[in-house]
Amino acid sequence: MKSILALLLFFCSGFLSVWGQSSDYFQQQSHYEIHFRLNEAQHSLSGHWKMSYQNQSADSLTEIWIHLWPNAYRNNSSPFAHQLAENGDLSFQFAADSARGGIDSLDFSSPSQNLSSSFPLGGQEMLRLELSAPLAPGDSLLIESPFHLKVPASFSRLGHQKQYYQLCQWYPKVAVYDAKGWHPMPYLDQGEFYGEFGDYDIYIELPANYWVAATGELQTAAEQKRLADWAKACAKMELIGLSVDPPPSLPSDSSFKQLHYQAKNVQDFALFLNKDFYVLKKEMTLATGRKLPLWAFFEAEEAYIWQLAPDFMEKSTRYYSKVMGEYPYPQITAVQGPLGAGGGMEYPMITIINPTSSKKYLDLLLAHEIGHNWWYGILASNERKHPWIDEGFNSYIESRYLQQEYGGQPLRQAYLAYLLQVQRNEEQSSALPSDSLSNFNYYLAAYAKPSLILSYLEQHLGQPKMDSILQAIYEKWQFKHLGPQELQKEFEQGSGQDLDWCFQGLLQDKKRVDLALEKLSNLGSDSLLVQIQNKGQAAPPIFLAYMNEEGQVLQAFKFPPLAAGERESFRIPKLAHAHSLEIDPFAYLPDYNRANQQQYFARSKRKRINLLYPSPDFTNQAPSVAPIIGYNAYDGLLLGLGVYSNPIFLKNWGYQLYPLVGTSSEQLVGQGQFSFHKGLQKGKIKDYQISLGYKRYSYFSNERYNYKLQYQRWRLAAELALRPKAGRQFRRQYIGLENLLIREEEENFERDSLNNISYLGKTGSFRSVHRLYYRWENRHPLAPAKYKLALEFAQYDQGQEQYLKLSLEGQKDWYYAVGKKIGLRFFFGGFPFHSDRDFGAYPLHLLSRNAHDYHYDNYVWGRNVQSGFSEQQVLIKEGGFKLPIANAQAIGDGRSNSFIGAINLRADLPIRLPFRLPYFRLQPYFDLGYFENTVPSLQLDSPADAIFYDLGLLLDIGDGLAQISYSFYSNERLRNYMKEKNNFWARFGISINLNSWSREKLTDELIGF
Repeated sequence: MKSILALLLFFCSGFLSVWGQSSDYFQQQSHYEIHFRLNEAQHSLSGHWKMSYQNQSADSLTEIWIHLWPNAYRNNSSPFAHQLAENGDLSFQFAADSARGGIDSLDFSSPSQNLSSSFPLGGQEMLRLELSAPLAPGDSLLIESPFHLKVPASFSRLGHQKQYYQLCQWYPKVAVYDAKGWHPMPYLDQGEFYGEFGDYDIYIELPANYWVAATGELQTAAEQKRLADWAKACAKMELIGLSVDPPPSLPSDSSFKQLHYQAKNVQDFALFLNKDFYVLKKEMTLATGRKLPLWAFFEAEEAYIWQLAPDFMEKSTRYYSKVMGEYPYPQITAVQGPLGAGGGMEYPMITIINPTSSKKYLDLLLAHEIGHNWWYGILASNERKHPWIDEGFNSYIESRYLQQEYGGQPLRQAYLAYLLQVQRNEEQSSALPSDSLSNFNYYLAAYAKPSLILSYLEQHLGQPKMDSILQAIYEKWQFKHLGPQELQKEFEQGSGQDLDWCFQGLLQDKKRVDLALEKLSNLGSDSLLVQIQNKGQAAPPIFLAYMNEEGQVLQAFKFPPLAAGERESFRIPKLAHAHSLEIDPFAYLPDYNRANQQQYFARSKRKRINLLYPSPDFTNQAPSVAPIIGYNAYDGLLLGLGVYSNPIFLKNWGYQLYPLVGTSSEQLVGQGQFSFHKGLQKGKIKDYQISLGYKRYSYFSNERYNYKLQYQRWRLAAELALRPKAGRQFRRQYIGLENLLIREEEENFERDSLNNISYLGKTGSFRSVHRLYYRWENRHPLAPAKYKLALEFAQYDQGQEQYLKLSLEGQKDWYYAVGKKIGLRFFFGGFPFHSDRDFGAYPLHLLSRNAHDYHYDNYVWGRNVQSGFSEQQVLIKEGGFKLPIANAQAIGDGRSNSFIGAINLRADLPIRLPFRLPYFRLQPYFDLGYFENTVPSLQLDSPADAIFYDLGLLLDIGDGLAQISYSFYSNERLRNYMKEKNNFWARFGISINLNSWSREKLTDELIGF
């Protein structure tokens, strides 16, 4: 009786497990039949679409939602177009109409009832079909429509390059209906999909010499033989030679052929059509003895690498089958092509891979995309809403595969990405949907961080237990939809543990991890007392290990989690010859402060300094030392050593020290800065920085009396960065305060009764400057802008003179083509108060040159030189004029202690230049400015004399890092001055703005937010 009861319980639990993942679980079913003909001249498909939709829910459906994703390529108003531009790709934004695409000629109908269609969510991608009669549970509905698809150029997944066609997300596709209702979603480049399982019959008509790679199995016998024969012929070719001298593309046959492909129980169907494919085939035997054909389709240029693709495919398929469970589909195909969306893209049974330059990278991409057959293709999730599920689990298993094949630390890059972003306080939670994540955070939240955490979970559970849970999930959930709750439940049931720390605390929350190995204490001759504190917010279990100098684990320990703020001591045995004791030695845990996780033993040789460049080891906090070289006209050639903290993996404290010796002045000069940076996770302030800087250089020389004058500047500054409203928010705001204390050496002369001048030496005077500012930036790649409102108060001349200056400066760019933009800069500034308005020492200038860097903010190589090369240096500030004028009085001044206003226009030429260098732009410019005259000795003949303008051409290098300009035409006063100079070179202005590039800007340029 007990055995019968146990048997009944077993079968009941199995029934509930398989059929009722939850009591209300259901899954809809669809069957597509699509016929189309390829029109190469128009890059289009014309055909007929038919879908049988079965309602397997308990609900009566009054509507069915259909995705028309090709319409994302119709115009710039689609979410796809907006997102692509936000991520910095403007190719679609300025594409010609002939390069765009879309699906039309649709007329949805059903033989059993009337349908009415609408787009209630806007756009033309998410179509609602309203049914004249509800679709009852268990019933099916046949819907059909003609269609015409114009295939766009290759901007993302669907596209063509000449006559190579990538048919991805190309047909009307039903949205998922589950327990939460319908899930219509627009097409996105960043962010994948959520699909119903179904069956497909695809009928193609195309020129006879095309090759087709597709989801499913080819049913046409004649084409099966043709493909097999071509694969055998390719296997005998010298494929490396094809890459060196690829043959021309083939013309299309005038005759057409018809092909039939069939796929069962898949979420999608993709095809790739190309006349120039080379094909390799390999057959592997799975563990059960089943034969699995592997197909590789590639073009001649990549043949030297892709000849290895079948072997790579076999290895990764075998590995995933071992870890997850055997691959169930009848074939695997890999295709090389011009994919516009990332390095590769997965579809059931088939993947497309972008051109790559290395065998290892091809192996990596193939493993990742083939792995998606398990995580996405078979274990289906809502990839748009929970991108960390398929990408995270797949990246985790891929990292194990790479570790097996190539060794090393495959996830090191993932941790470095996390560390960089968390130090910028720009990371986002992995629980966010794809369209809420910034471009870089999509990689971090979906791929990098989950793969790290799952590796840590494996370390916690042990690899055998981890694999058994994965295999149980695969067995139970294959060809079904599962979400975060189901995954956590399966892992907790499989492990018998509460894993909230992993799935909630780490995977789906932004809780920071900071486990600190605080100190070691001897307990006799054979034991150590290890004190660990949880300084973070998350509470994972703790792994501790003795390491040798080669980074290998000698002995490991595992301790239970500590609550946030908790400190605990643990006893461990001593180990002779250990180099260090470390928490999480493989850096799987996303801990943002690695520096406090190691303790080195006295006999260990820890690196104390990094020569030339910072260490890529994120645990190495040793300073970096590198030779520094510079120049200015007074100190001469500057030689010295730079000592600085790691500029990539910053901690709260940072420093840069650049002591230099001037070969001409023979003086010790240089500059340095100490800074403290703190990111805040909550509140309106995102982060703040406080810095203290110092610089000292020579700024004047007198050859007759053989002396040089130096300045010293102390700078104390603080800046608050306000928190943006959303992760994809491009608008940023900053509030800052700067305090400058400047000491300048001055000459001391004496004149006797005979009018002889004697040099008595140098004295010095102090002055102070205080700036309060507000900065607003829009970093959207299509129309970036930045504005700064500043209030400056200064005291000088031993405190006898003061001024209060108010200014507004802005820069706005408009792109009118890819890589082509129009830029507008403006400046308006004035003195609400000035104690010496007529003769004030620090006026505003329309034309700023080397001597006008009054507060030593910029790099100037000859501050008071009015001849030679140094005379050509201009400063792009205030009025922003680019014409070098050494004598302001000679041109009617252009300076004011009251008010100036200026507009500076420049634009990229709308032509293709004979040379194309990155970060170089040739731009015509036009400067227009006005100054209110406050100099009593300057008499202007008319109000027009207060208006300056200048037209010329400039070469911009590094987006403002340097500029070389040449003036062609100016207002009369400027023209007359240039005529007097009578020198072609005098019209050249040179500007160098080292302040325009910083670590923050460089990081933003490389990875965005």
